Amino acid sequence: MFRTGSVSVRGRLILVLLALAIIPYFVGLGASSIWDANEAFYVETPREMIERGDYISPTFNYEPRLNKPVLSYWIVAGFYHVFGASVAVQRLPIALGALIMILTAFVLARAADDSPGGAPRLLGIPAAAWWAALGLAIAPRLLMFSRRIFIDIYISMFMGLTLLLFALSERYPERRRMFLSLMYVAVGLGLLTKGPIAALLPGLVFGLYLLLHGELKRIREMMIPLGLVIVLLLVVPYYAALYQRHGWSPITSFVMGENFARYTEGVGVDRTRGVGYYLPVVLTDSFPWSLLIVGAAALWFADRRRLRAAATAAAA
Repeated sequence: MFRTGSVSVRGRLILVLLALAIIPYFVGLGASSIWDANEAFYVETPREMIERGDYISPTFNYEPRLNKPVLSYWIVAGFYHVFGASVAVQRLPIALGALIMILTAFVLARAADDSPGGAPRLLGIPAAAWWAALGLAIAPRLLMFSRRIFIDIYISMFMGLTLLLFALSERYPERRRMFLSLMYVAVGLGLLTKGPIAALLPGLVFGLYLLLHGELKRIREMMIPLGLVIVLLLVVPYYAALYQRHGWSPITSFVMGENFARYTEGVGVDRTRGVGYYLPVVLTDSFPWSLLIVGAAALWFADRRRLRAAATAAAA
């Protein structure tokens, strides 16, 4: 139950900070012009879709652009239909996608710490949920990407929802079927946004989770046959229409060139970058919370040792 009267000064401060952190995602979205080439693709292509009345064969400058999934174009085109075409409208769905990511962090942290007592609470909700939302909202990279049209936000949003819905199915097993069904919807939408990575990366996370818990047999509980049906119902109609018009060429080019070749041959990727390149990227993108990583890791290992010692003592 939400009880505003019980909100402490620190709680009010968290709420104010969260509100202030979210405002920059939406203020002045149309203040800067479209100058980035990647952004231009996702601005002009939906406009041409509407002008041509063709939502199957994307074009850029009226030349076919069939090497990318179509959902990101459809989303922007939908906003054009409702609000008209402008720079601010072009960027609004990306900002909303970032907001959904922030809400995803909120719900995930709430589900992870939703016991009736113990943890500090704000408005009847675990304080960890508010901190998780605030932490993600002030991440520099998320804010930067949310103010320009990059589909990285969309695919991150759909993969985040996929992970969240899996976590909710674990947290609330009595509603597992509903959460897993919605999870496969998120996977299907992710496939229409970026391709196979939307299924492969979360699948790797799920597999590692079950492996580390010694529960690989539980993979049968993930309703994979139903999931395949849901995903295929979402993905196949578009690609069937694309095939009917253009044959296999754009589909194989996307699957093999934009996906398989990137991961197996490094096509379009700077192969000189090692692990050392990404470490500072993670630290700067998650600043200032990255400063707490070492301390959090130390507390996690200490807690594991404590639980192991308690289990040993109980068994003795």
